[in-house]
Amino acid sequence: MKKILVIGAGSIGKRHIRVLHEIGEKNIAVLRSGKGGDLPADLVKICTVFYSEKDAFLWCPTHLLICNPTSLHEKFIEASVKRGIPYFVEKPISDNYNTLVKLKSELDSENFYKGMVGYVLRFNELFMFIRKIISEKVYGNVITASIKVGQYLPNWHPDEDYRKAYFARKDLGGGVIITLSHEIDLVQFLFGKINRVFAKVSKLSNLDIDVDDVTDLLVSTELCKQIHLNLNYLEPSILRAGEIYFEKGKLEYSYTTGSIEFTFNSGKKEIIFETKADYNLQFKRQMIAFLDKLDVNISCDIMQGIDVLEVIQISEESSKTGKELCIN
Repeated sequence: MKKILVIGAGSIGKRHIRVLHEIGEKNIAVLRSGKGGDLPADLVKICTVFYSEKDAFLWCPTHLLICNPTSLHEKFIEASVKRGIPYFVEKPISDNYNTLVKLKSELDSENFYKGMVGYVLRFNELFMFIRKIISEKVYGNVITASIKVGQYLPNWHPDEDYRKAYFARKDLGGGVIITLSHEIDLVQFLFGKINRVFAKVSKLSNLDIDVDDVTDLLVSTELCKQIHLNLNYLEPSILRAGEIYFEKGKLEYSYTTGSIEFTFNSGKKEIIFETKADYNLQFKRQMIAFLDKLDVNISCDIMQGIDVLEVIQISEESSKTGKELCIN
């Protein structure tokens, strides 16, 4: 019988609790810090609430979901690995590549690799469709790509003070490059491991935060020699979109509309994919994959999560030095 302990009851923790309930899980508990407000009534009905780490682990969970601020992830990764409990850690896996690699070297490797990282876009059918097109060379080889993601930070959680949220604070592991690292993982999911990076990681706006709010990356991968990524906290409306140039033309996708259009070099355009799928479906697929060890070729495993963190570290170094850097 599965007993699932969720660490943290912020927005993503609440989402996972609801998703777990929707996919039929009956034994759900949450460990809270006590600093937030009351849990919504629907969650109180479906989960046990703990305020003590000791009490939470005495409940004997069989699976752990780590959904607290990024800077606190490593503590619960260590707790899970030492107990041999499979764990799911929300992205990014940590806020510090070097300390995570050090922790990895100190832990039992078999239990360490029982984890999964929450890069949920891998489970969205739009991106699975694009990946298939690339791998099957439907439109020939990939030549170049441009990917953009952004949303105006104060609009993320309108009922909260954005300045106090983890994504706006350096001490909690915030910043646009780490918070919106979905797109870094997405590049590696679609095009292969990133091997070269030139980056500008900047704080440019008048937002009252102490972290970067605009990041531009120019990267190279196994399948595509030039990809531009723009991550920002400034976009007035939610944007997650991209253009991929193939030998036969250009593919344009919009995550927000769920559509993909292809323009052939002749100028002919056609819609090649549309979906109105439930937004929660990707989270359900991801959680089923974690709990039942399915879709291992889609899931972001721990080493892939560490790869993303290394790209972030190298990007910050590139930004400071003004140099293009290699990743082994």
